[in-house]
Amino acid sequence: MRFNFEDMSKKNKNEKENFVTEEVLDSLNNTATNSEKFIEKNARPIAIGFGVILLAAFAYFAYVKFAVEPKNEEAYKEMTNAQLLFFQDSLDASLKGNGGNLGFNEIIENYSGTDAANLANYYAGIALYEKGEYENAVEKFKSFSSDDEVLNSVSKGAIGDCYVGLGKKDEALSQFESIAQSTNNAFIAYNFYKKAGLLAMSNGDNKKALKCFSTIKEKYPEESEGFPDVDAYIEMLTYKDGNN
Repeated sequence: MRFNFEDMSKKNKNEKENFVTEEVLDSLNNTATNSEKFIEKNARPIAIGFGVILLAAFAYFAYVKFAVEPKNEEAYKEMTNAQLLFFQDSLDASLKGNGGNLGFNEIIENYSGTDAANLANYYAGIALYEKGEYENAVEKFKSFSSDDEVLNSVSKGAIGDCYVGLGKKDEALSQFESIAQSTNNAFIAYNFYKKAGLLAMSNGDNKKALKCFSTIKEKYPEESEGFPDVDAYIEMLTYKDGNN
């Protein structure tokens, strides 16, 4: 009698598949039973847990709606006078306030967590930079954040300008390069490669300056039209680099 190995193989395969299927079903049944027992045993703690999450979410939205938003509106009203003083170059008064009106420093302190306080950090940073208080300015700029890429980049660039004022030119150069390299915005990249190139050149780092100016020429030709000296700088730095 000849054995039909193909039929035997199919039979064994079907038996294995059935066995595996039964195992999976048993496992799922056990898991479901265990889950039911867990839920029965812990129904109150689970319900309390969900209740706490919902309560926290409600509390957060209530806080934003009834506390943060009115406080933010009030802070913006308070900041109007400080902004006027700032644009009149009354920097001390814009920071400290005058005539019962709050300055940027008090707005930051009294209205912490609001958009107005965040913006006050930016204004205060500029005022302190203009006063030559570079370390305090850095602190304010680092406390500022914005979803607007240009404004955010300008604020970070101002930190680099403060480093220059403090004589920390290497840190300033790294700051400018970091901004230029991390953006897809051609306008931002061009401006900060230019700042980095000029600073590197004044620092005697001709290779880095050449790299920055060459990047402008290669990647940002339209923007470089506003920088007519770029070709002359590249030519001069290439000559210097070749003679070193």
